Amino acid sequence: MIYTVEKFEDNVEELKELSILHYDEVAPYDDIELKVNWNKLINVEKNGALRFYTVRVSGQLIGYGIYFVGYSIEYSLSLQASMSNIFIHPDFRGQGLDFISWCDEQLKEEGVQVVYHHVKVKKDYGKMLERLGYEKMNIDYSRRLDT
Repeated sequence: MIYTVEKFEDNVEELKELSILHYDEVAPYDDIELKVNWNKLINVEKNGALRFYTVRVSGQLIGYGIYFVGYSIEYSLSLQASMSNIFIHPDFRGQGLDFISWCDEQLKEEGVQVVYHHVKVKKDYGKMLERLGYEKMNIDYSRRLDT
């Protein structure tokens, strides 16, 4: 497995396939269609606020980490990263700890002070994050208003 920093825009076609697998695993509402706004993410990258990390095997994209990076509104002197999506193809699981550690190192090298991961209940990897030194900070709730 090879971990690399890549341009998000250059990988959209490969990401489309993996994003469907990811959605099938973690989507809380099966009746809300996955419809990624790829152009918006490309624009966020062009504005310097998106980091795209990949996992490849024999050149094939089998995993990714997408982080939004910027100065916090509340802590305006602190460069922070928020994980948007992280996924490794089910056939290649077992590398999550190493991949997240590697992503953290990339973020640290550019001066990121705090990294946040938003963990889905359906695929809770919180224990793995705790082994890396992460602490539980928030609990998110959602409520359907259209039913």
